[in-house]
Amino acid sequence: MTKKKFILSLTVVFFALLLLFTFISKSVYNATLPVVTTAKAVKGSISQTKTLEGEFSYSDASKVTARDNWRVTEVMVETGRQVDEGTPLFAIDVSDYRVQRQNYADSLLKISTQLEELDAQAEAEEIANARKLDELKQQVKLLNYQIRNINGIYPSSSYTMVQRQNYKRNFEMDLVKAENSIAALEEQSLTAEDGRQRTRKELASQQEVIAVELDELDRRYPADGIVRAEEVGLVDAVLVEEGKEILRGEDCVTMHRGSSDIIIEFDLSVEEGESFQKLSTVSVEYSKRSWDEVRRVAITETDTKMAEDHTRQMDPSGKVWHYKSVMKDMESPPVSKKAKVTIGAMSGYFENVLPASCVKKDADKEYVLAVKEKDSLFGKAYYVEKVEVETKAKNSKEVAVTSKDVIGAYEIVETTTLPVYPGMTVLVR
Repeated sequence: MTKKKFILSLTVVFFALLLLFTFISKSVYNATLPVVTTAKAVKGSISQTKTLEGEFSYSDASKVTARDNWRVTEVMVETGRQVDEGTPLFAIDVSDYRVQRQNYADSLLKISTQLEELDAQAEAEEIANARKLDELKQQVKLLNYQIRNINGIYPSSSYTMVQRQNYKRNFEMDLVKAENSIAALEEQSLTAEDGRQRTRKELASQQEVIAVELDELDRRYPADGIVRAEEVGLVDAVLVEEGKEILRGEDCVTMHRGSSDIIIEFDLSVEEGESFQKLSTVSVEYSKRSWDEVRRVAITETDTKMAEDHTRQMDPSGKVWHYKSVMKDMESPPVSKKAKVTIGAMSGYFENVLPASCVKKDADKEYVLAVKEKDSLFGKAYYVEKVEVETKAKNSKEVAVTSKDVIGAYEIVETTTLPVYPGMTVLVR
């Protein structure tokens, strides 16, 4: 072998060994790197679900409310019973009511007696005044006659001119007194009648106030102490107990018509309501009563039904959305008013939708790891960079995000074999 061939062979072996060592070194290096899988952000909508607590109600529901502070003496109805209008529900203590009612009745009787006495007094005064007025009018008539015929009553043959003049002045003075007495009697009659009229108005006003209070008392208490159903229905809950006090305004019995729809109601915050503006599904898990034919006993079991006809309304506080959905084809009514509700809705259209595992959280900030290229000893390499994002909507599989960066231009880390940190070189599979 010539020297030239030897050098050539040595060179070939050197480069082969160099290539081998490079390959081994790269393999060892790559073996230490995290292996990641990636996903690209896509445009589209995502479905969202949320599980929360709901409460049953009825479309034609009614309730019996305490109209005063009552003490229950007997409960006459039970939950689940069908009642007709007038069916006794429960009894209350009406002893105080009867005492108060008698007091009002006594007051009305006293006022009626006072009004009768006023009328009798007015009638007696009217008769007496009429008699006295007639006497005064007769006196005036006589005095006028005497004044006109003074010369005939006291002739000049027996009386002097001075005497006749004196008699005439006396008659005229008596006439003035009689006429003044008539005027005074009429004024006195008017004044007395005005006083009686004022008294009558005061008594009549007292009568009206007592009558209103009596009507209100009768409205708050049944005369026989029995609170009855005001319409046909099915009792949902009896909220009173024998011997217990209930305050005015408290619910005593709730019920609904047999034709009522069963409603499931639930609330979402204003923020959550943005993601659930239009519900696609409402699944309700609830407890119901059924019959165990084998053991011949009633049992409680769990059932799940889909609700329909979803509506929502903003609470007056402006902080809560109140949702209602109708339960259809329920074989038996729910045992409890509470139920587990799972709602679903399609979100709006988003620019960046990623698998849920792509979004990480660091303290209070959300981020993704974007894969970028760089030059390395072994050629092109990949590293990850932290990009802050904000979640707009999500479910268990997908998440829609926004970012100041254009994350749609990058591959986003979805899974990794080892912990990955910003700036770390990774292998992409």
